[in-house]
Amino acid sequence: MARLVQTNTQEKANLSIKVDLAIRDELKQIASSRDRSLNYIMIEALKSYILQKREENAAMQAFEEEGARRLQAYRETGQHITHQAMTEWAESFNSNQRKPFPKCDK
Repeated sequence: MARLVQTNTQEKANLSIKVDLAIRDELKQIASSRDRSLNYIMIEALKSYILQKREENAAMQAFEEEGARRLQAYRETGQHITHQAMTEWAESFNSNQRKPFPKCDK
């Protein structure tokens, strides 16, 4: 799991946002139930959001890289599985006779 970079600096910046009153009230309730300040809860929420977006970006980048590798392999070998073969295989999941995974064509 990704982690935020922790710094030892005391440098801080003010960040002002406007939220619906319902969101503010819910954040206040969370802060109160955890005996934390509203500021602390908002910082933790932002950290969590940043980590989530980093993980999403890393997953998307890995997906795109894998796609590029597979496209290159197809261009080099010509091996592929047709849409029809994949559809028939997938549709066999709903029957009593599951088909084996399709073989590559050239």
